[in-house]
Amino acid sequence: MKDNINYTNILIAHRGIYDNVTIPENSIKAFKLSIKKKIPIELDLQLTKDDKIVVFHDENLNRMTGINGKIKNYNYEELKKLNLLNTNEKIPLFSEVLKITDNKVLLDIEIKKGFNTKKMMTELFRLLDQTNQEYIIKSFDIRYLLWLKKNRPNVIRGLLASKYKKLPWYKRIISFPSSHLLGVNIIKPDFIAYNLKYINYKKLKKLKRKGIKIFAWTIKNEELMNKAKKYKVDGFIADSIWNIKE
Repeated sequence: MKDNINYTNILIAHRGIYDNVTIPENSIKAFKLSIKKKIPIELDLQLTKDDKIVVFHDENLNRMTGINGKIKNYNYEELKKLNLLNTNEKIPLFSEVLKITDNKVLLDIEIKKGFNTKKMMTELFRLLDQTNQEYIIKSFDIRYLLWLKKNRPNVIRGLLASKYKKLPWYKRIISFPSSHLLGVNIIKPDFIAYNLKYINYKKLKKLKRKGIKIFAWTIKNEELMNKAKKYKVDGFIADSIWNIKE
């Protein structure tokens, strides 16, 4: 699979193409617009209480639905009744997204931090293996990446990297190696997706010498796009402010 997917010099729509007014992030509507514009999609996956994979970024539902509660504490039957922001869009199942993408665009799948690696990965590949969809997978949570390394070594895997000092200690433990070269040696990622604010140029050169591709997130305007280009990154994960331009 690694040899068949070209993910160099690629522009990716962060959570689909959205404005969070009429088109919510991580919604079917946002993904359909990305497909229409032929732009690869970045999306976020989490498990519900009844082990369904849904597409949603935050751990808490509040920002996008007005409900103060965590995704993991709800069954999907409860979640599907909620509206995203002031629209009729719902929290989609990943299986629903796969039906509309149908390999029309590449998927950049981010697996959010979770508590049951085996359940998430078993269900994820049960769904993916039924399709011809091209995808790459990334996470801050090294447990998923180690699972991929052992069980699906031909899947393109990426470390997410940012600044961790403000995270709770337990999240720093599972994310720690992704901000250091130690993580590269343990996980042997195909790419590292860096928060553009914290890209270290010296470290970048070392990683590139190892043959590791570099993605930059989140690009919100042309100024940040030009900054990412100066670093000669391989992938640009951009918000709709950039993507939605004709």
